Amino acid sequence: MDILVLNAVPFVIALLLAIPEVRRWLPKTAQTALTTGAMLLLFIAFIGYFPYVEGNQNVSRTIEWMPELGINASFYLDGLSLLFSLIISGIGAIIFFYSGYYFEDKDEQTRFNTILMTFAGAMLGLVIAGNIITMFIMWELTSITSFLLISFKGDKDPEARFGGLQALIITGGGGLALIGGLVLLGLAVAEINGTGFVTDLATILHTKQLVDHDWYTAILLLILLGAFTKSAQFPFHFWLPGAMSAPTPASAYLHSATMVKAGIYLLLRLYPVMYGNDLWSQIIVPVGFGTMVVAAFFSIKQRDLKALLAYSTVSKLGAIVGLIGLPDQLGLKAALVGILAHALYKAALFLTVGTVDHAVGTRIIDKLGGLYKHMPITAAVATISGLSMAGIPFFFGFVAKEVLIAAAMDSSIQLLSVLAVFIGSVFTAVAAYILIWDVYFRPPKEAVHIHHHLPAPIDYGPALLALGSLTFGFLLQPLIIPILDAALLKEFELKLFPGFHTEFFIS
Repeated sequence: MDILVLNAVPFVIALLLAIPEVRRWLPKTAQTALTTGAMLLLFIAFIGYFPYVEGNQNVSRTIEWMPELGINASFYLDGLSLLFSLIISGIGAIIFFYSGYYFEDKDEQTRFNTILMTFAGAMLGLVIAGNIITMFIMWELTSITSFLLISFKGDKDPEARFGGLQALIITGGGGLALIGGLVLLGLAVAEINGTGFVTDLATILHTKQLVDHDWYTAILLLILLGAFTKSAQFPFHFWLPGAMSAPTPASAYLHSATMVKAGIYLLLRLYPVMYGNDLWSQIIVPVGFGTMVVAAFFSIKQRDLKALLAYSTVSKLGAIVGLIGLPDQLGLKAALVGILAHALYKAALFLTVGTVDHAVGTRIIDKLGGLYKHMPITAAVATISGLSMAGIPFFFGFVAKEVLIAAAMDSSIQLLSVLAVFIGSVFTAVAAYILIWDVYFRPPKEAVHIHHHLPAPIDYGPALLALGSLTFGFLLQPLIIPILDAALLKEFELKLFPGFHTEFFIS
């Protein structure tokens, strides 16, 4: 299926759901089947593209948009964009299925699905954008739709309105910096190649002399502002914990597979042309690893489950950003593994929190406890996902933590990197312990009552995600490794338990 058609699918479905006649006619279950089926279809279709992106190949598609200005809408699929497309569509299918049971009111579900489907289309468009104009348009669309998702309950909840507006201001401001950086990037590449203004991403990525250009510092700073605001890096981290008023399915999608990964994708996408100047590592590594440690510490101080998960997301994003900044490309492998592991366990954990909140009526940790007796499947899913988050051996999160530590140890700034990773990992493990023990196994301080019994299918999606974290080494590795190979253009080797060595004991 044409990549242009694939990107159009979410927008077409969102448009259908926005039509009043369709909203009235389409039953709730049919709407769930439509949205889930669409994302599942996209996931399968993107898997079919794998043979086309092996060995540094790519698939591109261009349509005329403003020919008089020489501007086209361009789409480009390679190993990196394929990896992100699979995460967006695969996690998306689970989120839409969960939403069908999470929302009781049909009109509320329809409004949510319309916004979320538009958001999914924008994220897909961003990661398969073939030129910087298409990329920026999709980038801004993710900011607008995330504002609508975060402030979804804004008519009843002032906190939701404030959280949405705060996110829009921070990410919107970052977007202004980004457009400045992209314009300078296009002009600099044009000057180097002796052509007119360059928007084509492939041309930009093959321009190796950019790191020596007079505008490099300005370009880097502006692009990093865009990436850091989107991916909640210090000092812009506060908007993400402030966005927890969003419905839980939206939070799960924003944190695991979409919005906050956009900044990460931008850094990885532009890595070939921006890496090579010492300034890259000098800025990115301290910001990333500093964010990792500070946010991990804040996570264990939270008493609201969504706030705890939000700060742990900021911490993991910081770790990934720090890895991307490490000298000599050492951190790229660990960054890609971390992105995938985080998507699996964080989506599952957010969805289990939504289930708990729905059933008990609270997310406050001090009011919970002993829930394994009432919600055994939810407890099992949260335990598996929490152990993966903590990096316990034989879980996918352990694999991600080991390659993270290995990258830090091999870098030229070993001491600071390893220290930051160690401290951040300890705090993350404590946060995982709180999530598992205090909610599901600790005797409650007062009687906990289940006010709302949810249908069994609400656990299917989170259970599937937890299974991904649990069975990575046994079942998923043969499927995942080739995709990671294509994304990095190098051979990957990941082991579920590589033995006892320095990285193991540090982890």
